[in-house]
Amino acid sequence: MVDWPFLGSAEGAAPPAVAPTPIEIVTLSDIANSRAQAPPEPEEETLEENEEAEVQPAAAAPPPSAPTPRPDQPLRLGDIEDRLKGPGAPRPNPATAPGPRRPQVGDGSRESQTIASRVAALTQRHMVGCWRSSIDASDPGRLRVVLQFRLDPRGRLDGNPRVLSPRSVAGDPELRVAVERAVRAVRDCSPFPFPDDALVGEHYDFWRENVYRFGADLN
Repeated sequence: MVDWPFLGSAEGAAPPAVAPTPIEIVTLSDIANSRAQAPPEPEEETLEENEEAEVQPAAAAPPPSAPTPRPDQPLRLGDIEDRLKGPGAPRPNPATAPGPRRPQVGDGSRESQTIASRVAALTQRHMVGCWRSSIDASDPGRLRVVLQFRLDPRGRLDGNPRVLSPRSVAGDPELRVAVERAVRAVRDCSPFPFPDDALVGEHYDFWRENVYRFGADLN
């Protein structure tokens, strides 16, 4: 042990006695045991968590479901149209709804009869110059031919003429010749003068489909 001299005292004097200071020795195991025995500190709610809890919106209510029709009550067409259009859409009034478009010339009217008569007269006059009569046959009165043909808006033949009568010419050479002459007459007369006529030119429905009868006693 090293003895340090006491400064400030006289030589040869003994140094004053000093009381020892107690020292507590703490090990690492004591610190760990103290932390394990200490009760856990309560967790404090943060301000952000409180704000999120206050800002959360309420759950939206589900949309109302459409009423289901009862089995004993059939669903009307008007109800379906109202659902498709949405609420508040006006429903059409049958009394004010526009009806079908009526023709300018009614069936059976005096004007329609005048137009039909004019079409027949123009056909007769135009066909005479194209058709060769069967007056040279042995019995021209029985050689009657009925043809149906269609015209386009320009008065030209649209397709081939259709023979409505007779149904057959087998075994009758004179009747076959009469049919051939009638078909040739319709083809040679195309175009017809209907589009240029002042009365019937704009009434295409009256001369679009035509039925004409050929015969020595009719023309």
